[in-house]
Amino acid sequence: MNNKDPLFAPGTNEEILALIETLHESRQRLEYLLGGKKDSASPRDEHVNLLDSAGKPLNHDANAGQAAILDALPMQIALLDSDGIITSVNQAWRQFALANLPRCPVEAVGLNYLTLCDTAHGESVVEAQHIATGVRSLLNGSGRRFSLDYQCSSSAQQRWFQMTATALAGSPPKGIVVMYLDVTDQRKADKKFRDLLEAAPEAMIIVNSEAEIVLANQQSVNLFGWRSDELIGQKIEILVPERYRGAHRNMR
Repeated sequence: MNNKDPLFAPGTNEEILALIETLHESRQRLEYLLGGKKDSASPRDEHVNLLDSAGKPLNHDANAGQAAILDALPMQIALLDSDGIITSVNQAWRQFALANLPRCPVEAVGLNYLTLCDTAHGESVVEAQHIATGVRSLLNGSGRRFSLDYQCSSSAQQRWFQMTATALAGSPPKGIVVMYLDVTDQRKADKKFRDLLEAAPEAMIIVNSEAEIVLANQQSVNLFGWRSDELIGQKIEILVPERYRGAHRNMR
């Protein structure tokens, strides 16, 4: 995947998650208007399948349209109900499961996502436990968003994923949107950039929009006499002599 793709623009993930939640709420409202409102005494039944046809002639087109939107997204998406049961998945999820999880059902619909994390084994077991803890905290109403970057490599290749879980509306939330994005290309590009930064003969420092140091090569550490961990997160002004700091601020 190309890192220049618009999907990597700042705020894109938030927009996608907002879209998914809007589709979910619209689908529920459509069910209500068409006389298909579920019994509120059964929370699990309140969650409709975003990605599969509901089988009702009047809402088939709307449901298929929502499925097409989510299936077009490159990230793996699953919708969980308030008990952590997977109620729907998109095409990217099914394709990944088919290629990488031969012993697991491709759809995974009806399985408990938390149980899958709790019983995970292999190299990613620690990350799976962290994910289960994070998703449970969202279901309990403790927060709105949980995210974790982790490595999931095979004998053939190294891969990194970014997992994001977002609570749907409600207190406690009515469900969770789980999204996995392959960030392997981005990680490789970051590593290449860091290697180039370290290889530079001059002291080099990278700052963010808040003038905070986010990267510093060994040459800058040697020059300023700070440890690398002491530099990261500090304002760039710490490297400017006190008598010049006023002028430095005026120049920004």
